[in-house]
Amino acid sequence: MVRRKKIVPPVYPAALGAAVALYGASYARFSSFVVCILLLLSFVIFCAFRIIRQCTPQNTKISAILLFSACFFAGFGSGSLAFLRIQSENRLPVTLASFQDIRSVEGFLAQDPAPWGPRVYRARFTLVSGERSDGASFSADGDCMLSIPAALVREALPGGIRVSKAVAVNYSKGLHLKVRGSFARNRRSVNEAPVFIVDGEGQSPAKALGWRAPFDRARAGMRLSLVRILYDWKDAGGFLLALIAGSRDYLDQGLADDFRLSGLSHVLALSGTHLSLVGLLAIRTGRRVGGKRFSVYLALLAMFAFVWFAGASPSLSRALIFAVLMAAVKTLGFEAKVLPLLGATSLIQMLLDPASTISLAFQLSVAALWGILTFGEYILDLTERWIPRRLCYGVSASAGAQLMTAPVIAFSIGVLAPSGIIASCIVSPLSSVYLVAGSALLFLAALIPPLAGFFGSTLDALYRAIAYCAHAFARFPVVEVQVLPAIIAASIIPIAVGLALLWLSAGSRIRRSPDGGFARL
Repeated sequence: MVRRKKIVPPVYPAALGAAVALYGASYARFSSFVVCILLLLSFVIFCAFRIIRQCTPQNTKISAILLFSACFFAGFGSGSLAFLRIQSENRLPVTLASFQDIRSVEGFLAQDPAPWGPRVYRARFTLVSGERSDGASFSADGDCMLSIPAALVREALPGGIRVSKAVAVNYSKGLHLKVRGSFARNRRSVNEAPVFIVDGEGQSPAKALGWRAPFDRARAGMRLSLVRILYDWKDAGGFLLALIAGSRDYLDQGLADDFRLSGLSHVLALSGTHLSLVGLLAIRTGRRVGGKRFSVYLALLAMFAFVWFAGASPSLSRALIFAVLMAAVKTLGFEAKVLPLLGATSLIQMLLDPASTISLAFQLSVAALWGILTFGEYILDLTERWIPRRLCYGVSASAGAQLMTAPVIAFSIGVLAPSGIIASCIVSPLSSVYLVAGSALLFLAALIPPLAGFFGSTLDALYRAIAYCAHAFARFPVVEVQVLPAIIAASIIPIAVGLALLWLSAGSRIRRSPDGGFARL
């Protein structure tokens, strides 16, 4: 029997080089990202040279090393270009007026406002012009971060209290807006856009001037209609709104804290889980209507529509690029391997939207999926002799995700929740059922408005079950990682455990292989 030679996919060193360049340049100081990238670098180099060592001809080893190096430096160049683009996007806006003299700005919202603490919302804002206190107006070119008081954002939403005498503004992506305020004097980093603080007092601190495109106006109207329906469902509706649209405006703060303390924050973030559910429903519907090929097109269309409606968050964009890339690879007749596709997805997103790839949501999303596909599979290989794969898959996937995301969480948040391994196996499936059931009841409520209250009461029972489980797991002790030695230990130990699982899994596979008995001859 002739064994096939193992070759490191070129996308691995390319993605690694891009990550080293982008995160190393963005976080030059000693930080979580530098440590995690160094650990990942050691892990990939270990695997690469382990595979290279199995190649017998000397020229094959040299070719593999040269290919690895070339791909690494090509990715390093791509990451450097991505960093330069981030700096270009976050540069100071170009205008003839001094920043200290500008008292109002006009432009378009480039994203939906998101909570930035309990009293402020933030959104990226593309500038068109600026105006001084004396009434002189100047054109402007560039972006800034708009810091909006929470009361102004919520006054146009159901349950909001009017705080201004002007017409309430429905803040949403694509809105043409003129706001009054001033630029913040202190800028924390050159990698962050300047912040314009909107006045919280006055009769008309903000004025809507229209929309960038009709689709933006339609999307804002659809999201507002969804909020109005779910508002009557109280806490159950707020939780469903967070799962469907990524909005936490009506999410119970106690439930959010329980999810955070029990290691379930990823459930509230729009990610590949939500997109896969949308795609799965579309595929099953499409196969009954028009066959297999039609179902693929319908699934892609449904996923694009979901991302458009919910908003292109970093983790959701990553999942969409991954789905499109997998469909393209299968259509071209190639074998779709998940790990190389994940590396290619990270590279593509880094080139298309480099700012999203330095966000914590993107890093946790990629790390969790990588851990599920590597460490989770190693756990399955070791336990399948005693436990069926179907029974152990949930625990192994959760453990793999926890191992890979632990270093990032330790440096960025400083709190680790070991109970999240078990909590994710229980609450995540319940949340998926809640999303599907809630979407179906929401559709029925739109068709039969008089029964909307009954549908909300029905959904509330499942919501109470999820809230009870999250609260129970939140009572388990957490590990606070605050001092530097503890942070370093929390980064090294999970990776070391993963490497040990890799070694044990490799040995187990050799013992189970048909030609394993000939290995010692």
